[in-house]
Amino acid sequence: MPITDYPEIVKRFLVHFKDCFTEPQFKHFAEYITGLIICMRYNISWMNDQIVNHRDQSVKNRFLTESNWSEVKVNKKRIELIQRKVNGLNPNKCYLLIDDVILHHDASKKMDEVAKFYDYSSGKYTIAHIIVTCQLITPVGHFPIGFKLYLKRDKKDAEYASKPNLAKELIQAAIDHNLPFRTVVFDSWYLSRHLSQYIEGMSKSWVSRAKSNRIVYIEGKQISLINYVKSIPKEEFATTEVNGKTYTYFSKAVKMSNQGKVRIVVFTDKEEESGFKILVTHELTWKPRSIIRAYAHRWAIDAFYRDAKQNLGLEDYMLRDLKGIKRHWYLVFVAFIFLQLGSMDEGLVRLFKNNAVSIGNKCRQSVCDTVRSFILWTIKQSALGRTTDEILQIIYLSKSKLRFQYEGS
Repeated sequence: MPITDYPEIVKRFLVHFKDCFTEPQFKHFAEYITGLIICMRYNISWMNDQIVNHRDQSVKNRFLTESNWSEVKVNKKRIELIQRKVNGLNPNKCYLLIDDVILHHDASKKMDEVAKFYDYSSGKYTIAHIIVTCQLITPVGHFPIGFKLYLKRDKKDAEYASKPNLAKELIQAAIDHNLPFRTVVFDSWYLSRHLSQYIEGMSKSWVSRAKSNRIVYIEGKQISLINYVKSIPKEEFATTEVNGKTYTYFSKAVKMSNQGKVRIVVFTDKEEESGFKILVTHELTWKPRSIIRAYAHRWAIDAFYRDAKQNLGLEDYMLRDLKGIKRHWYLVFVAFIFLQLGSMDEGLVRLFKNNAVSIGNKCRQSVCDTVRSFILWTIKQSALGRTTDEILQIIYLSKSKLRFQYEGS
């Protein structure tokens, strides 16, 4: 579908980013965001070809890899949009989630900082980038806040930064942005004393999943969590309901190696067959239900990764230069926020009121908006006296793959 105008959801928020770019850069920014939301493929050439009267794709490539606009300033503007929506919310009802996502790539494509990582979902090693991200979960919606690229380095390398250290930087940035949250939630990979002490020092709470081989002290004796859980009598377990699900749990305050005094919650979900999970927090007085509820918010970051990959091209970039790759990630985050906030915006509710709960449906609604713009554009061209063949000529000449055929015919 030829793109003759930006979708309403893009136009609504574009003005907020106007001072981040020169006039030509701003046009590329708008077209790239539109392409991420509308197009079925996410390489620069394909997205550029869909724009009627576009310039050569090399110009858009330079926009990502060479132009002097600041992605930090663009990200700050994106955060401002989020701040407007969450300002005044109760921090006790908001959570900051930390996790990482693997972005797969063809081993034959030479890209800056790709490395071989083990993919636990497939059980195989793969060539990829890994980014650590943070997500703000609130009663009004969930919003990606930032990311850090995890560089595979030897621990002795001066450039090495562990995932917990990257998480610390993301949490600090969220605090600097004055975003409302009290509790930080993360997986067992991030459970380190360095990170938990930092969070506690910021007067925040944390809830983490714990590996089953972590050591705890029971009656002065060391024992792994897995062996301790096996020793707990069944009658010690109770049930509770969280978000409509029933959980069987056991909770106890114990001393954990490298963490000190913590509360653990061992629980199972009757709807899953994956066995028990173990949560841990430094908040000794919290009820098990509150701890389980905090960790249950992790679904939101998994949903973001799925939506950003399937509908916004988070991992479908063909760029080699790391600067361009990072800018692509920043713009995917911008596109996600446009869609997320747009469905909450009074002026755009009419576009999203039917079947637009998921990001995928919001993208499809934007496609419908683009079709409408295309129809209006063709009517306008006809009113200007252009014939059908002349209108098609304009469209075909906007397709770089067809231009050569047309000119040579």
